[in-house]
Amino acid sequence: MVNVTVEKLVQLTGELKNNSPSSEKFRTFISSPDIARTDLETWVNECLAKTGESFEQAFQDIVNCIGEKLGFKVEYGQYKAGQDMTGYDGKWVSEEASIQLVLEIRRADSYQINADQFGQFMEDFKKKIGRDTEESKKLKVPEIYKRTKETYGIVVTAEEEPIELLDNIRKSRYKSNIRIIPVRSLLNVFKMKEEIPLKHVEVARLLLPMNVINIGEIIHTIESMTGTQANKE
Repeated sequence: MVNVTVEKLVQLTGELKNNSPSSEKFRTFISSPDIARTDLETWVNECLAKTGESFEQAFQDIVNCIGEKLGFKVEYGQYKAGQDMTGYDGKWVSEEASIQLVLEIRRADSYQINADQFGQFMEDFKKKIGRDTEESKKLKVPEIYKRTKETYGIVVTAEEEPIELLDNIRKSRYKSNIRIIPVRSLLNVFKMKEEIPLKHVEVARLLLPMNVINIGEIIHTIESMTGTQANKE
C-alpha cells in the first residue's frame, strides 16, 4: 500500500490543469502497476471527504484510472470548467466487448446533469467518429473508436442514491443508453474482478444497460461470472 495522500500527491506533482505536465505526472503515478485497488479506494474516500477543486479533479482522474485497471482503454477527459457540460470526463473503450463508454463523473450534487444533453452529445460523437469526414480527420479519431459498435453513457456518482439524477434519466429519451454507478459500486466491480476473478468482457457486460425485458440476459451474466450453468440434458 502506498503511504501518500491525494493532497500530498498533488503538492508533489503540481496543480492539476487541463493538458498540463502536472496532470500527466499525477495520472502516471496513480495508474502505476504498483498502485493497488485499496490505494485507489483510500484516495476516493479522501476526495469525497475533503473540499476544493483539486479534490474534484483528482477524483475524476482516479475514477478514470479505475477504468484502466478494469481493462478499458481510457482517454482522460478535460476537467470541468463550469456547470455546462461541453465534453466528457472520460472515455472508456473495449474493443473486446465492442463498446465505448462516455463518462460523466460527479463528486457532488453542486451541478445538475442534463440527461438529454448528455445523450445528444453521445449521439453526435458517435456520428463524428463513425464517418470518414474532414471533421473526423481533424479530431484524429483512433481506429479503435471506429471499430466499436455501441456507445453508452455512464454517470459515476459519489451518492449511493442520486434521486434527482435517476428521475432525470428516466424522463430522458436516452434512458436506454445511460446508466448510473456509484463510485463505491465501481470499486466493488474492481474487487470482484480481482477476487472471482472476472474477465474484462464480463466487467464490460456488468456496466452495460441490460435488456430488462429478457431476464435471461441477467441470469446469463451471473452464470458467466460464477461459472454455474443449468444442465441442458
